[in-house]
Amino acid sequence: MWRRILTVIFVFGLSGCASLDKYECLNADWRTLGYQDGARGKVADVIGNYRKDCAQHGVAPDLDAYTAGRDQGLQEYCREANGFRVGHGGKVYQGVCPRDLEYDFKVGYRDGREIYELGAAIRSAEREIRNRQTAIDELNEELSGAEAELTSDGVSSTRRAELLQKTRELATEIGATQSDISGLETDLAVKRSKLEALRKASPYL
Repeated sequence: MWRRILTVIFVFGLSGCASLDKYECLNADWRTLGYQDGARGKVADVIGNYRKDCAQHGVAPDLDAYTAGRDQGLQEYCREANGFRVGHGGKVYQGVCPRDLEYDFKVGYRDGREIYELGAAIRSAEREIRNRQTAIDELNEELSGAEAELTSDGVSSTRRAELLQKTRELATEIGATQSDISGLETDLAVKRSKLEALRKASPYL
């Protein structure tokens, strides 16, 4: 019996989606399939897809067996520790947990999601700092070019005035961008400190 169950798990594990081919419909262990879907947090409507797929092959899903298996799988999925893993992985909770299990699941999910979102915010801030630094490098290169032209021979007074204005504007933009970077770095340090504290406090990391 266990060999058959493992075979079914292997077959459906390969598909990884809410659709079945003819072989899967004809050989389905609906309770095992329900357990898998429950343990993965899939919504109950998935059985409708199976019913549609298998109708083409003259097979009707065993709804009672599937539901019993799914309920058992949800017992595993809806644990607090798994809620943390789901949230920490950035996955969306589909609201599948029964009422008596949902509170604990959501506690874990909330904590995991907070760490996930904070990590994403840190990566975003790091990208923004790199982008601003790249902008400063480009502005400095432009400023160097303007200053070199300004000190070269044969520059007209009109052009010299334009270059002076341009160097002032570039210097102002560089200063503003550097100020932005300083603010981003301060905020980044706060986020990193908070993330470290959350990780240390989590019983799941």
